[in-house]
Amino acid sequence: MAATWLSQTDVKTLVVERQPFRTQAGHADGLESRTVEILDSFGKGDAVWSESNPTIEVCLWVSVSQVSTGFQECTLGQARIEEHLLNFMRDHGDVKVKWGTVPTSIQIDESGAQSRNDNPVEVKLKQWRSECNGPEAEMESVFRTKLGIAFVPPIQYKTEYFSPATQSTHIRQRPGKA
Repeated sequence: MAATWLSQTDVKTLVVERQPFRTQAGHADGLESRTVEILDSFGKGDAVWSESNPTIEVCLWVSVSQVSTGFQECTLGQARIEEHLLNFMRDHGDVKVKWGTVPTSIQIDESGAQSRNDNPVEVKLKQWRSECNGPEAEMESVFRTKLGIAFVPPIQYKTEYFSPATQSTHIRQRPGKA
């Protein structure tokens, strides 16, 4: 979703995805009405809504008169939702998806963060292969950028990012992990 937003701002974006190809079978097929509203802000709400199956029974904890959305909860295959987002990014911005790739390190040169001309974030990537597909590839690629956004899978426990607002590096750790 972050790349979809960035595609509208002329920010050159690289999405790094561990999966080797697009989603084939979904795991998260349900859409809340507010998610469909966000998709509608991209002009994709009606397309997603027309393909989806509306949820028939919903228990709302607010009065129906307080619900202001034109959409309701619905179900659509994760692969179809992904396809809508990928098509939007392709049509509206400079977004590339690097499938079957994982970051191996993210380094931030805090001394270069103040300059508009520097690219203080260095990201190293390598091709990812699961154990059943053979050994991991050793070839790494390196690129430098002004901004890095990382969403860490639940199996990992630490994320590091640089905040231009506070000029410091932040580390978030899941509880109970070292």
